Amino acid sequence: MKESASAAFARTPRPSDDPYVSIVIPVFNDSTELARQLEDLRTHFGDVEVIVADGESWDDPGSVAVAHDALFIESEPGRGPQMNAGAGAANGSVLWFLHADSVVDPGSIGAIERALADPDAVGGAFRFSLAKKTWYKPMLDASVGWRTNTLRQAYGDQGIFVRAEVFRLLGGYPPIARMEDLVFFRRLRDTGPVAALDTPIGVNPRRWERDGFLRTTARNLIAWWWWDLRGKGRGR
Repeated sequence: MKESASAAFARTPRPSDDPYVSIVIPVFNDSTELARQLEDLRTHFGDVEVIVADGESWDDPGSVAVAHDALFIESEPGRGPQMNAGAGAANGSVLWFLHADSVVDPGSIGAIERALADPDAVGGAFRFSLAKKTWYKPMLDASVGWRTNTLRQAYGDQGIFVRAEVFRLLGGYPPIARMEDLVFFRRLRDTGPVAALDTPIGVNPRRWERDGFLRTTARNLIAWWWWDLRGKGRGR
């Protein structure tokens, strides 16, 4: 089944007895990580709705999704279009976007529910925690924590969650090749209060291991400055 990105915000509201939280996982050749992720989600959260949105992978993520009772859909490549397509197939009143290689805490859905008990809250993100002990983990965790708590700015690897109605109102993730998460979260933050949860989400360190801590951090800071501090983060 193939869905366009525009389907994400064209959907009508669901009945109140539909799943409260729908989990959307964009994948591209992530089948090994996806299998572990889906096993954890089933262990922690039972029959929660999970949607795997594939961007033309060649490692057969569909078989992995079906084996773990997740809905599998196909989309044009790119995290933004994939997450929009996944959101368009979701039934929940809350959308929770996860990377396939993230490590979730068993109390995550409870934390989302508590945060959104505030009727004014529109969404939020989890506390960044590098999922491996390295010399730079304390520094990285602390700096991301400062950005999230002080500036109310989160990246996609922090498990962004949002009310489905707000997601549709914002038009979903923007159709850009990079930084769609930062742009979307800035729009979300401008819409209403966002929660910076204390519940951790384990973030795979492969980007820092592949490109080096200093290079990866510098690249992230430059992207943040360009899109956020200069006003481009509004995507307008």
